[in-house]
Formats: sequence, C-alpha cells, structure tokens
Amino acid sequence: GCNTIQFFAKNNNQWLAKKPLSDAEVEAYHRHRQECGVAIAFSHAGYLINIASPDEKNHTLSVQSLLQELELAQILRLDFVVLHPGAHVGSGVKAGIQKIAETLNQIFSALALRHSIIHPILLLETTAGQGSSIGHRLEHLAEIRATVKDANHVGVCLDTCHLFAAG
Repeated sequence: GCNTIQFFAKNNNQWLAKKPLSDAEVEAYHRHRQECGVAIAFSHAGYLINIASPDEKNHTLSVQSLLQELELAQILRLDFVVLHPGAHVGSGVKAGIQKIAETLNQIFSALALRHSIIHPILLLETTAGQGSSIGHRLEHLAEIRATVKDANHVGVCLDTCHLFAAG
C-alpha cells in the first residue's frame, strides 16, 4: 500500500554526481514508479550542502550541489526535495538566514532561466539544533520562506524526531 517514497537522487556524501543519468535510467525510473503505484516521490539533498556557509568555497560547492539536486529532481519529475537549511558556522543566525534566502533566490532565478516551470518544491527540514544549525525553530524556517522572492517554491518538512531533540 505504499504510495510515497523518499530517496537520494545522487550520493548524499559527495558534492556532485559522477555522471548524469542516462535516458534509459530515467525511462526505467518513470516506468517502475508507475508500475509500483508511487504517487508522491521526493529526494533528500546531500548532507554536505550548506547554503548558509560564510566560507566562499563551501558556499559555492553547496550552490552547485543543490542546483544539481534540483535538476535531477526536475528530470525525475519529483514532487519535493528535502534540504537541511544549513549552519551559520559562527556568522550568526540572522546572517545565516539571510544567506540562505539570498542563495535560494539565486538558485530559483538560475532554474527559471533553464526551465519554464520550476518544480519540485524545496522543503526546508527542521533540524535538531546542534552546533550552529539553522532550522531548529519554526521561526527560522518562516523567516527564510518570507524572505524568498517566490515562496511558492519553498515549503517545510517537519522532522518530528528533530523537533523533539530541539526541545
């Protein structure tokens, strides 16, 4: 009776996929999804991505990786991509939230140039509040969503285990 799946569209501990999906792989995915009756499919973005990072190299790699995640999701016609919002790594929550929103605006602009419809919806996942992570308070996610120019592209994924751990 399962009709919803979540998976990693690429290796979750690497910045970029080593090779693009072939047409045969994409066709096989769509065929199997339909045969299995999967109505909703989404991916979880890689764990290295930190679009709040104040480190320029890490931020650039994070943007490239997230763009690839969203491109893969577009090809696979996924409904959602789940993303840990990021960690401010000492720059402060306010600066981290601003950096996330600005980065998402850039990413959505880049995707709009490539595709007539931006899909899937990016879901910002709640975090457990460890270290300098952003997203352990719902207010963080609300502020990011309110700051993104087109909030229709951004939603929230409530990880109840993370919420419990965050208090």
